Amino acid sequence: MADAFERRWSADTAWIDDWDPENPARGQCGTTSLVVHDRFGGKLVRGLVDEHAPTPTLHYWNVINSLRVDLSWQQFPATSRIIAAGRVERTELLTDPWLTGRYERLCAQFDDDRGVVR
Repeated sequence: MADAFERRWSADTAWIDDWDPENPARGQCGTTSLVVHDRFGGKLVRGLVDEHAPTPTLHYWNVINSLRVDLSWQQFPATSRIIAAGRVERTELLTDPWLTGRYERLCAQFDDDRGVVR
């Protein structure tokens, strides 16, 4: 499943302005977690990641059947750690049209009926 997302990540699906193909997972957590939630349900989680920068980084992932599913964690250095986390409703992620458009672009690349990549 992770490969399906990685092949489709781009500047147009990232929730940042300075997406870099050298680190394709960077900025993809919000869109990816929403698409995973669409297909597999579970809970959406928002947290802060300490990646040894001056300020923590906001990050999103899923919890499905009590398992953490984070398809964009590789964007962070190996020594990074979650320092805060809590459940978030999808409506909180989809409040901005710019962000919503990026989610919709990633979502459109998946077959809605079967959850299979086109």
